[in-house]
Amino acid sequence: MVLSYFRRRIHAATNLNYNYTFKYDNLNQLQVADHSSNVNGDIGVGEEMRYDANGNITKMKVNTATKTYAYYTNTNKVQNVDGSGNDYVYDAIGNITQSIPKSINALTYDPFVNRTKTISMSSGNSMNMSYDGTERRVYRKDIVSGVTTEVLCLHDGNECDSWRKTSQVIRQNMYMDLPELFL
Repeated sequence: MVLSYFRRRIHAATNLNYNYTFKYDNLNQLQVADHSSNVNGDIGVGEEMRYDANGNITKMKVNTATKTYAYYTNTNKVQNVDGSGNDYVYDAIGNITQSIPKSINALTYDPFVNRTKTISMSSGNSMNMSYDGTERRVYRKDIVSGVTTEVLCLHDGNECDSWRKTSQVIRQNMYMDLPELFL
């Protein structure tokens, strides 16, 4: 992918199959992201995005649907999209703790690193995560349709599948950064 810049903003992103063209307002807020070959990737085409005085998106056209965002009074916290009530609930420091549109019943956060600790879905599925002292995810446990999958990440908290256990099947892989071998 090739990125072209204009006034320190991404103006276009191009690869072999498609490109995006971006347009910004005078405050450097994205107005339009026009996908050259797939209207499903368009944002703001035909109706530019709108923002409030705090820089929060208030209206955004995605594909053919226009979404209107409402915020809790005197905050930057989304209350709902398209006027459907209190869709999002937050804790005292601004973390989302419930999302009705995404069917998330509860999100909890690690008190030391303020990263997501548990996600509980209305379907009964869940995800639990643990972090090390440098805020890297080191463990994840998913329960999906009654099947438990555990993932131990040995570096960077990415999906490294260093150790994965699904039900009774165990798979182990070793990943290392080569420069560390020579220190």
